[in-house]
Amino acid sequence: AYLDEVYRFITDNDLYNYNNLYNVNIPPVSSGIAITRQGGMFFKDAFAHRGGDMYIQTGEPITEHNGDLSVDIDAIRSGYISVTPLTAEKTNIPVFEKLKKSTQH
Repeated sequence: AYLDEVYRFITDNDLYNYNNLYNVNIPPVSSGIAITRQGGMFFKDAFAHRGGDMYIQTGEPITEHNGDLSVDIDAIRSGYISVTPLTAEKTNIPVFEKLKKSTQH
């Protein structure tokens, strides 16, 4: 029900000029849209045996709701659609380049 609103928000604010990958979370009822950052997520560790040496995590998430609309989890719990810019590159490129130059043979 909110996809058109999210699309308009992204295009009206030219978000793809800033980043090309976003995570969008939509609560059941929306109070608006918030630009967010990823919040921490912790779990009560519980694992279900799936046979042999295979297990699957089944624990419950543990989060605190601090009402900080700049954090995705808080925004969603407050009824806002969260739009979080992400990066797919996990390598710290500046450090990689520096180390690569200093250790080349």
